[in-house]
Amino acid sequence: MPGALIDILNMTGQLIAILNPIGAIPTLSIYIINMEPEQLRRVYQLVGISVPPLLMVIFAVGGRYILQAFGVNLDAFRIAGGILLMGIAWRR
Repeated sequence: MPGALIDILNMTGQLIAILNPIGAIPTLSIYIINMEPEQLRRVYQLVGISVPPLLMVIFAVGGRYILQAFGVNLDAFRIAGGILLMGIAWRR
């Protein structure tokens, strides 16, 4: 049981790092420039708190089926993800 909890926490941390909800805030700010401060706070809370867990649940439950629909196996997905992250790191 403790090993499963550690795995879940590990995967959650990785997904939050990849989804980067805080990095999306400047992009979101372009679309909400005319909102009142209270509305802004509510939108930021929604985007920062609600969307990442929702995406994590969707991909945790349906990720295997999504990959199968595109004909991609898990090993190929891991390799492509590693290449993508290496390219991003190399560019910076």
